[in-house]
Amino acid sequence: MVSAKADSTLWKGDLTLHRDGYGFVIPDDTNLPDVFIPERFLNGAWHKDKVVVRVSPADSRGRREGRVAEVLGHGLTQIVGHVVREQKKWWLVPNDDRIRLQVRITSDPIQKLKEGDVVVLRLTHYADDREGPAGEVIQHLDERGSLATETAIVIAEHQLQEEFPENVVTEAEREAREEIHGGHGRTDLRRVPLVTIDGETAKDFDDAVAAQVEGQDIRIWVAIADVSHYVRPGTPLDEEAYGRGTSVYFPGFCIPMLPQALSEDVCSLRPDVDRYSMVCEVLLSPKCEIKETKFYRGIIRSHARLTYNQVQEFLTGNTSHMPHLPDNVLDSIRQLERAAKLLRQMRRDRGTVDFDLPEPAIELDIATGDVEQIAKANRFFAHFLIEELMIMANEAVARFLTNSKAGCVYRIHDKPSEERIEMLIDLMHSLGYKPKVPRPMQPTHISGLTKLVHGKPEERFVNHMLLRAMAQAVYDPGNIGHFGLASKCYCHFTSPIRRYPDLIIHRLLGNVIDRKKGEKPQPVLHKGIDLAVAAKHCSRRERVAMEAEREMVSLYIASFMQQHVGEVFTGIISHCSKYGFYVELNEYFVEGTVPLQKMAGDRFTFDPSRHAIVGRKTKKEYHIGEVVKVRVVAVDMLRRQTEFELV
Repeated sequence: MVSAKADSTLWKGDLTLHRDGYGFVIPDDTNLPDVFIPERFLNGAWHKDKVVVRVSPADSRGRREGRVAEVLGHGLTQIVGHVVREQKKWWLVPNDDRIRLQVRITSDPIQKLKEGDVVVLRLTHYADDREGPAGEVIQHLDERGSLATETAIVIAEHQLQEEFPENVVTEAEREAREEIHGGHGRTDLRRVPLVTIDGETAKDFDDAVAAQVEGQDIRIWVAIADVSHYVRPGTPLDEEAYGRGTSVYFPGFCIPMLPQALSEDVCSLRPDVDRYSMVCEVLLSPKCEIKETKFYRGIIRSHARLTYNQVQEFLTGNTSHMPHLPDNVLDSIRQLERAAKLLRQMRRDRGTVDFDLPEPAIELDIATGDVEQIAKANRFFAHFLIEELMIMANEAVARFLTNSKAGCVYRIHDKPSEERIEMLIDLMHSLGYKPKVPRPMQPTHISGLTKLVHGKPEERFVNHMLLRAMAQAVYDPGNIGHFGLASKCYCHFTSPIRRYPDLIIHRLLGNVIDRKKGEKPQPVLHKGIDLAVAAKHCSRRERVAMEAEREMVSLYIASFMQQHVGEVFTGIISHCSKYGFYVELNEYFVEGTVPLQKMAGDRFTFDPSRHAIVGRKTKKEYHIGEVVKVRVVAVDMLRRQTEFELV
């Protein structure tokens, strides 16, 4: 066994393989860069393994290469693939190109299998075992290509569990039956005009907000579901929530972190029912100075379940879509708008980086589950209103826990590497821009890059590349600030129904509240887990959820485009590369590829100096932002891709 602590060239982290055979290790230490692992240096390690790598010195561009020195654990517990029969044995050929070994099937009764079956296999032995990798079939799937089968495959390949263990469901239902009443040291806020503001289809309501004028100031209440009252460390319910780490949201459905009895009922801040909450109360001056903060346990009653659309219509003067509400509730919403504008301007002044990358809104047929429409998701000021209030509360709680020396799981975001920013600047030069990023790099300098391309054809592409250049935000008990938000002290407090780090924060905050009353602190995590371990685990679970959500959206888009094969659309070139260019359609928020090798009339190549596609003979050029007509020629449901040809 090798020790990563005893040797500075040995780093511990998670291995991600590429279908071409090489891999990258993401170090556990978030201050260290990713390490490239050539295929010849994998030493038998699998995709998603926890490994120790021996790292070579950085090259002239700061890149590091390594070799796997030890496999500490296997991240894969199940694999999806198709069944083959060879040498009188049954084998699984994995769907995932990054898993390059066939796996022996040991299930009973094997006679139920036939060649070509698509199955989910639970691994019982790995490549480093004497018998080689092996496993047992736990699920049979239908033939590949249908939306239902591919949906099941995304869930299985990301090792997501749709069902909760029976004992966890029983515990959640028992907790949910507890009568909710005042007292127990809770502040009664049932007369405060709190409301929830969420999307049309939301079911788990984490947060309720209200505001009122006090002289020139605004008093703001942010009440968050008190999940910590029901989910206690060390219980089966808590251990299941910890294992999941986060809820995962897909088009039309969700795999929740908590059972429905909690996530959609007793913890959800539904209107006209009493609910326990953790409250952040802030007094905000007209100059956006926080003059006072209070934190306490409360009992609330939401006065309305509002949607972003309703609130946006109300703020723009149209009250026809709003339910009939008392004047104090409506005035509270107006004051929330005023506060959010102050907070938003303050964040812009300090240099917060706003990428403004639109996301697809996928509309489904309720009866069939088929995709009916894919459009750009609307972002109104009503969305920003809630966003600003949540950021304010998250910062306030992080500062309070820091000053109380109570411990904290911070949401940290490191500044981007010099190398990545230099590459981005070179890219922007090829597009005709002349950006400047002074040193030392500050958030205002990065936000300045987004302003350069605002409203330009290249805006989405540059913002996307800038996002890729940024470090990934993670959870950590050590605070380095949040670069993207230009925040010195930040945590996640506002979504404990769907994020485990927020639940940790609630427990830490509850201990400080209780300490002031002379009560002993309660455990924050189950036995054997500390804040550092929990933070790393939650960061990993967040990455899994993001990857699954991204792949599922691509799958649903591919399913939608199957209905449009052969049709012609107008679109805009959104990105060029050595493989071809991407076109974003005008009619639907869908992006597809035009492969270089299939372009007719010339031999086209990619010119990186101008970021353009150029014909060798005709000198015909294609640039980002150019309007083109394309025909949908093919949809690959298995790879979640749509292919276009120029018309």
